[in-house]
Amino acid sequence: MSTDRSAGAAPWPGALAISALGAITCFGGMTTAAAAARAGLSRARDLPDLTYVDDDSKESTPAAGSPIVGVTDGFEGAGRLGRMSALAVEELASAADWIHPRRLQCFLALPAMTEDEARLVGESLARALGAPADLVHVHALGHHGTGRALREAAEALRAGRCDHAVVGACDSWVDAVRLQQSVNLGRLKTLNNPVGFTPGEAAVFLLLERPGSAGGGRRAPDALLTDVREESEENNHAADKPLTGRALARLLLATLGQGDRGTLYLDLNGEEFRAADWGMALMRAQSARHLNGWTQEMPAASFGDTGVASSILAAGLATRAFARGYAVGDRALVIASGEGPERLALVIERPRAAAAARGARG
Repeated sequence: MSTDRSAGAAPWPGALAISALGAITCFGGMTTAAAAARAGLSRARDLPDLTYVDDDSKESTPAAGSPIVGVTDGFEGAGRLGRMSALAVEELASAADWIHPRRLQCFLALPAMTEDEARLVGESLARALGAPADLVHVHALGHHGTGRALREAAEALRAGRCDHAVVGACDSWVDAVRLQQSVNLGRLKTLNNPVGFTPGEAAVFLLLERPGSAGGGRRAPDALLTDVREESEENNHAADKPLTGRALARLLLATLGQGDRGTLYLDLNGEEFRAADWGMALMRAQSARHLNGWTQEMPAASFGDTGVASSILAAGLATRAFARGYAVGDRALVIASGEGPERLALVIERPRAAAAARGARG
């Protein structure tokens, strides 16, 4: 499937209810994670197994990261991601007691890995859900996998192949192999490299349902997922081409309405290439869209860079903001981009009934 809407990607089929959330982050589950992010907290700590020599002091200094202490200790690779995914989906399942296990499908996005590794993560997830392994669909494609997982979930719901679509993403930059890769590439934030990123890890899941059947038909959903759009950027960091912001600008122009107020959730993580791409996109989009009514949130400031999980994590944070009543406006836009061409946007909205009630209250 092309990631460019103009190249034939099907339009999003319509609003889907976000009925429940599940997560495991450095702050714990989704409720505590959202509260911590709202308070501007960070759990970055020294990683004693990874040190570097400070250019100024010439002393060995530990790098900083945001691991899920007590959960991922001793786990690496597929085992680490499988454990994280299982714990996150267990939180979702405990919150959604109306789920019928035979009317469930699960869609999971992971970082690039071998087919065997992805299968092991999927099997861990299936066991946690108590579901057959063939009902868990794994896409180890980075941010493109997130877009594909969301689209497959929407199609399964639309076609009636399931009543409950559990969609999630899991990633870890604190995993030993990937952590060393980031060090080798000079991407890690250190005293010697202040424009690097702080590694993090997370697994986050959304329960998507048709709006009329959300929560077993017993309550209104906390939020609606109203659009998912993808674009491809030829001039990207991995291709070593000058960043233009064209793909991100197209996403902004397609998803931001005139006069809207809301929150932009950005995956800016401290790296220069991401900031440059976003800055160029703003220059291109500002002339056509007014962003004065939009606030900006950067979850990486609290959780570190959570990689592929960043977009679903932001969607969860936006949903909690609507549920708890502290969201700005009635829309949230999640922007995600990778080192390569993938660019992704998710539109989260306050349910109409809640938005109308909020307007009546003034």
